[in-house]
Order: sequence, then structure tokens, then C-alpha cells
Amino acid sequence: MNHQEMIRQLYGARMLSTSSDYELFDDAFEKLQEPITADDVCELCKVFHDDTNDDEVMFGLVHLMEQLERDEYLKCIAECTPNMVEAPVWAKLLNKRIINNQQDFMEYITVIRNLDVHSKEKILSLLKDVKNDNPQRFGEKVNLIVSTAMGTNG
Repeated sequence: MNHQEMIRQLYGARMLSTSSDYELFDDAFEKLQEPITADDVCELCKVFHDDTNDDEVMFGLVHLMEQLERDEYLKCIAECTPNMVEAPVWAKLLNKRIINNQQDFMEYITVIRNLDVHSKEKILSLLKDVKNDNPQRFGEKVNLIVSTAMGTNG
């Protein structure tokens, strides 16, 4: 089974509402432990769903995706998380994890600044939602990302 087939299996079982879903999800997840690619990360973002019955299993996906080389991972998150319409909570969580890591945060500013205009607008909108959820914790950093991103290429 190739990566795309495994990711399709994850997607099909992502609600984790039956024991069969758990078995299918676990089987595909175990097979995906080999190195993943940037394309895999964008596809894995589609697996997340805010109404899944097991958040801990979804955190396994977070950790799997975070294994990707940092620059590639940050670019994938910036480009793919705004499209997580069935999982806005997870999309924000993935971005919060980056914002909370000082090294990733500084690199993320550069990644976002270098995005095309459409992608930049989408990720900045998502980051503004992160800020609005907890302005004390994320306000200053999101404001920095927005002002930096809009200062170049924006």
C-alpha cells in the first residue's frame, strides 16, 4: 500500500466511531511511520476532523507530520491548514504549536512572507482567528507575523 492509499484509509476511518475504524486507522498509521513527504502533510491535513471520537489518535497525526524537515513542514502548514474546513480547531492547534516554538516561529514569519498573495491572505486570516481566541497569549506574535508578511510581497 502506498502513502496515498494509506492516507485515504486514514481519511475513511477518521471519525473513529467504531472498532473497525480504529483498526483501519491504526493499520494505515503504522504503515505511514516511514518518512513522509510534503505532499503527505497536505493530504494528512485533510484527515483531521473536529468531531472525531478520539483526539489522542489525531495527536498521533500531529507528531507524524512534525517529523518532516522543518522548512518543508512550516511551508505545508502555512499552505494547507487554511483549507482544513472540517477541522478549524486542529488547524489553529497546528499553528499554535509553531507560534509557541521560538525557532519555528521565526522561520514561520519568513515562510509566510514568501507565500503567494492568495496563500498569504488565507494563512493570515487563520492566524487572526488564533489571536482572537487568545489575544494575551498569541496577539503579539500574530501581529508581528501580519505586519512582517504585509510589509513584503503583500
